[in-house]
Amino acid sequence: DSNYTESLDVQAAIGQGNTAVTPIQLATYAATLANRGTRYRTHFVKAILDSNTGKTLEETQPEVMDVVETFDLVREGMLGVAQTIPALANYPHTIACKTGSPQRSEGYYAGSTYKHYTNAAMIAYGPAEDPEIAIGIVVEYGGAGARTGTLVADIFNAYYAMKDGTLTVDEAAAESLAQPETAADAAETPADGMADPAAGEAEDAGQNDTAAAPADAAATAGA
Repeated sequence: DSNYTESLDVQAAIGQGNTAVTPIQLATYAATLANRGTRYRTHFVKAILDSNTGKTLEETQPEVMDVVETFDLVREGMLGVAQTIPALANYPHTIACKTGSPQRSEGYYAGSTYKHYTNAAMIAYGPAEDPEIAIGIVVEYGGAGARTGTLVADIFNAYYAMKDGTLTVDEAAAESLAQPETAADAAETPADGMADPAAGEAEDAGQNDTAAAPADAAATAGA
């Protein structure tokens, strides 16, 4: 890296500096923690089926890519974080998670103080005792990471509904297409473009008072 300095090593510990990750990498990170350090190759296709007969033509098999040292203390910390987020603390299954509020390059002034917009991020897995699903989420301009708690709970709800047959993939897609995002949601944004600091759950000090996204970037992106 041409702009490497030793200080970047320190910043990497809190996810800043040159750290850059995608939502799927975050999900893989969460899955590795859930699997106690075993990292599997990430894949998007579970199986290829014959569209006429439904017969499985090819199925993706688990492939171990690496085994890294992990610590029970990290897992305990993630369980503790979930207990600070109402949507996850009260969830029927025990969820482990970690929030994040990565700073963007854009900023704004709050009075005379310059602050950066932040993305809301979270990794999660559950049930913590015997993990079945790992999640990585990034919501651009989302502010505090804890604000994604309800979204994480929704994903778990969909997972368990698909598992017990009360929701199918086709039904989920149809419902999504029937309710497209509109500009109506943006109408609730304060006129001055500033988010209400009290609107989100508690987060790391100094991260919960972020401003709302500029009007041309108000649409969020999650995964």
